[in-house]
Amino acid sequence: FNRKYRDRGGHLVERFEVPLDWMVDIAIDIHPRKEQAILFLATDPRNYKYVIEEIWGNGNAKWVAEAIIKSVKYNSYRVNRVVIDPLAKGDGNNDESMYEIIARILMQHDLTLETATKDKEQGILEMKTHLKGPNNEPSIFFFDDLVRTIYEIEGWMWDKDTQKPAKEDDDMMENLYRLLLLNTKWTEPFDFYADYSQPPSILSGRDDVTGY
Repeated sequence: FNRKYRDRGGHLVERFEVPLDWMVDIAIDIHPRKEQAILFLATDPRNYKYVIEEIWGNGNAKWVAEAIIKSVKYNSYRVNRVVIDPLAKGDGNNDESMYEIIARILMQHDLTLETATKDKEQGILEMKTHLKGPNNEPSIFFFDDLVRTIYEIEGWMWDKDTQKPAKEDDDMMENLYRLLLLNTKWTEPFDFYADYSQPPSILSGRDDVTGY
């Protein structure tokens, strides 16, 4: 699994401006005493996946929520879902868990927080499928400046004793498999006025009676 995706088969791409209609899912792997890991995965109209942004740094729950909001607003992302490690619900902080703090702040900006799945084995199968599909073509791509994510995916190894993925340096990988398990399918952006043959007068600036 590790290193194979860097065979220059097209998995790494130079950063470009993400189109406004692409759907963006966000995953958070939270830790009380180490760096926080946040990953952004975009889905294009072909349902190809692009890992477009990572946030890796020290901070509390408020820092995590605000970092997400700043990125979403700066890049004008069309956010689909935001998910977080279920363990965040059990970490109390001043009578509020990290989950509750992040959810409350995100809600103020119309973003809803959900708990992510813990089905790692199925998630790894999804990752492998996207890295090399039935026709040996990838359906997932990584911006080539994502230092932490590339470092992890290159070095992610199997534990020889447990025969399971190692728990070291796997934060972005945890995020990635959880995002892929969402199985997001691209849809047209909702247009409230799409069914109107003529836009309402409030949009055109004309009076319904006078026509001016």
